[in-house]
Amino acid sequence: MKENKIPHFVKIALGLYLLFLATFSILRIILLFNELDFENIAWGKYVIGAMKKGFMFDTLIIAYLLVIPYVIWVISEFYTSKKSILYRTSMYITILGIVLALMIGVANVAYFEYFQSHITQAVLSWMGTPTSVLSLIFSEPQYLVSLILFLVVSGIIVYMVIRIFNSRMRALEQPVLRTSKYVGAVLLSALVFLSLRGRIDAPLREGDAFFSVSPFYNQLGLNPVFTFIKSISNKVSLMDDRMALENCHEYLQADDQLASISPIARYIKGDTTSLNYNVVLVLMESMSAAKLSRFGNPNNLTPNLDSVARLGISFDNIYSAGIHTNNGVFSTLYSFPALKRVRPMATVPINAYHGWPHVLKSEGYQTMFFTTHDPGFDNLAVFTKKNAFDTLYSSEIYPKEKSIGTYGVPDDYMFEFAIEELNQRAFTNKPFFATMLTTSDHPPYALPTNIPFKPKHGNIKEAIVEYADWSIGKMLKLASKQPWFKKTVFVFVADHGAVVGKNYYDLTLSYHHIPFIVYAPEIFKPESKQQLGGQIDVFPTVMGLLNKQFVNNTMGVDLNKTHRKAIYFSADNKIACMSNEWLYVARDGGKESLYKYKENDLNEYIDSHRSAADSLKNIAYSHIQATEWLILNQKTAIYVSK
Repeated sequence: MKENKIPHFVKIALGLYLLFLATFSILRIILLFNELDFENIAWGKYVIGAMKKGFMFDTLIIAYLLVIPYVIWVISEFYTSKKSILYRTSMYITILGIVLALMIGVANVAYFEYFQSHITQAVLSWMGTPTSVLSLIFSEPQYLVSLILFLVVSGIIVYMVIRIFNSRMRALEQPVLRTSKYVGAVLLSALVFLSLRGRIDAPLREGDAFFSVSPFYNQLGLNPVFTFIKSISNKVSLMDDRMALENCHEYLQADDQLASISPIARYIKGDTTSLNYNVVLVLMESMSAAKLSRFGNPNNLTPNLDSVARLGISFDNIYSAGIHTNNGVFSTLYSFPALKRVRPMATVPINAYHGWPHVLKSEGYQTMFFTTHDPGFDNLAVFTKKNAFDTLYSSEIYPKEKSIGTYGVPDDYMFEFAIEELNQRAFTNKPFFATMLTTSDHPPYALPTNIPFKPKHGNIKEAIVEYADWSIGKMLKLASKQPWFKKTVFVFVADHGAVVGKNYYDLTLSYHHIPFIVYAPEIFKPESKQQLGGQIDVFPTVMGLLNKQFVNNTMGVDLNKTHRKAIYFSADNKIACMSNEWLYVARDGGKESLYKYKENDLNEYIDSHRSAADSLKNIAYSHIQATEWLILNQKTAIYVSK
């Protein structure tokens, strides 16, 4: 029998590599065309450059997909006669790997459109509520199209993988030249090793995708499987724990006498008598500052919120801690930053935090949390119970006929329901703290019918913002008729922003710049404040306005009494720190940038202004690393008396 010159495993490896490379390239092209609204495509060097970078990252991922099958092929070729069984086993492993990779790649298209960043482990937070995920997929056309695309492409790829294997397995009995086996094994092993490494001189990192001043094209070359795996596997160790705690102790002017509580605890004294006013915190879904006329939006989407800002105390230079709702809820209520790996609302066991609800409850306040959706979403049912909320109002409480979509009842009904509940609470003569989390401005969008609201804009993304604003106006109108209104402080802050307008960096600033408004026309005079701050500062700042005395065991500060040199925030695999002049961005994999963001300057200043970058890096890393230490060492609660 004539011997083959090319080993079977070489032919299979080459066929699968070309198939998978073509698949990842097609997904990259789909992403490219899907983002036409955000980038003017330069069909020259930018697209070509991104595709070249994509070749490197795709090859690395393909090598990981094929490394186990490859080992099986080589073993079967040299050490066993049961080639057919082993080759078939390797086929199943290959199919499983590519299907999982396709699932990530297809989901990444929609994820990137919403977050302007590749998919990371943050998407796993949805897995806790599979019912909501399925409802989201089947009620939003874009996600349904993604599901159909995944099923179709997966079917085609699986069919082609089986054909490639079958064509080789039929020829397994045909012998291969012994020399060819050794040469093929050595050469292919070297190629696999180099591919797993990514580069000859150093392992491939996320920063290696950056080749231009365009944030979109720099990300286009990345493989979403790469970013997803890296976001899970990267060990969080931004800096030494002790150094981080010492830095935060100094930044926050912590009290050594409270060291038994935590290294950052400090006692806050009120200037005058404590004001036991009711507090209503409205956490607004996706309400980027860029949606308000106050911040330059020309479409008059938020007349009610703009009016509230004019009549209240508006902090106009505030940034959200993260880009997800769980970040916004946690950081606003408990004044800790968004973290890269720890999800504080879903840790086991759940930590207790000495934040807003705990402090007010210790002063005799009634505490309530209102949301429209499933109580299991973001682990709210368990987390709120552990963290000083008396009652959670969610989809299980509201009449089922009032639900209109994936996220349950619409905003205006939740507000209406909440006002009635607050009326009942007011009869107890005890002040209340109520948190109201809206959800209407989140896809899949669902506008309620049979209400006296008509949007001015036909675009659903603008119409839903109009509706969210109208709902806030309705809530305030209802509240103003209640006897408790004059003794109530309303706080409006977004859980995070959204992609609005032109964004110049791969860390989308419109996703972080958010409104923070304190509205109590009978208590506070209107004022506009420009100091730099964050979502983490909402709690201590409002406590300061109410002259509350408490132990502040958080990373937040009272913006009326403390000047922040910079504010830090995160976007999954990126950490940023912003001063009045500079924006520092650190990405997983080590790529750093320094921008003059107020000028939308795309030039890099990291090398020419290294000291400025290091200063901002130290602020961000210290606070995030210290927060992780406090959580893991259960130093976020206070179990001793004042």
